[in-house]
Amino acid sequence: MYQVDRTSSVPVHLAAWSPTMDLLALSYESGEVSVVRACMTWQVVWNVREEEESVVEGLVWRADGKVLAVSYHGVMNLYNVEGGALIHSSLSEDPVTAWCSVPMGPTSSQPHMPPTPTYLPPLEDVKTDILTTRALLETRKDLNIMLMSDREQSCVKIAAQGVLLLCEVGVAGVVTAGLTADARELCVISNSAQGATQCTVYNTDTLARHVGNINDIAIVYSKVLTLSEYLLSTFKAVTDCWDDVLSEFNKKLFSFHMSIHPSNLSEQFLHLLVTGMASIELENFLVNTLKEKEISKLLQSTTQSYQGIEKLIT
Repeated sequence: MYQVDRTSSVPVHLAAWSPTMDLLALSYESGEVSVVRACMTWQVVWNVREEEESVVEGLVWRADGKVLAVSYHGVMNLYNVEGGALIHSSLSEDPVTAWCSVPMGPTSSQPHMPPTPTYLPPLEDVKTDILTTRALLETRKDLNIMLMSDREQSCVKIAAQGVLLLCEVGVAGVVTAGLTADARELCVISNSAQGATQCTVYNTDTLARHVGNINDIAIVYSKVLTLSEYLLSTFKAVTDCWDDVLSEFNKKLFSFHMSIHPSNLSEQFLHLLVTGMASIELENFLVNTLKEKEISKLLQSTTQSYQGIEKLIT
C-alpha cells in the first residue's frame, strides 16, 4: 500500500480504476479524460477531449480492462486502452453505469450463419486501423454486458458488447445497477419518491440462457457498423480532395456557359466528342481560361484522393 498526493488545476469530476492494471481514468470538469499510471511517477498514458466542451457523465472500464467507456451529453465513446484510439462512437443520451463480463463457456469459432447463395467473389482482407481497433469488440470468450441509466433515471438499458441494445428495464430513480457473474440477476439501486433507497433484483435468466446467441448477433452487428464506418471514411477521403478543385472548376465552367448564351454547354462538348473539333469559344476556354495550371490542380487532387484511399486499405 502506498499513498500519492497529487494536485490538479482543474477539478476532477469522475474517476475509475482499471480492473486489471494500475491505471486510473480521470475526467475533469473541462471535459478532458486522462488515463494515468497510478504509481509513484503518476505518468499520463493518454488523454482525450471532445471537440465541443462537454462534461463527462459516465466513466466505466470493461471487465478485461482493454476498453474504456466514456459518456458525454448525447454521445458515448469507447476507447482502446492502448494509446486511447477511438473504437466506437454512438449517439446516446444514457450515461454508462456498469460494464459486466459474462463467461460463455465453449463456443464456436465463428457465429452461426445460414447458408446463402454466392453472387460475388469474396472481398480481400483489408488491414486498417478501423478494423483492427473494432476487433476488440468481438470477444468470443466472454459476453460484455453494458448497463446504462437514462438521463431521467427512469430505466436501465442493457447493451451487448457496448454496441447492441438488448432491452430496457423500467425503474424510477435509478442510482446504479449491476449484473451477477452468471447474468441471472440484475440488481438496481434506486431512490423512491419518498427519498428512501431501495434495492430491486430482477430475474434475467433468459439473458443467461442465450449468452452465446446474443454474442454472435453482437459480433455480426459490430461488423456491419465497422464496414459502414469504413465506407464512410473512404467516401470522405474522396470528397475532401475533390471538393476544392471541382468547386473552382465548376465556377469557371459556369462562367463559360453564361458567356456562350444562347448556345448550350452540353452542345459544345457533344460537338467536340462527335467531330473531334472544338468550337472557337470552347477552344479559347480550354487554352486561355482553364490553362495548364488548372489541369495540374485537378491531377494533383486526383493523386491526393488516391493516396487517401490507399492509406485506408494498406
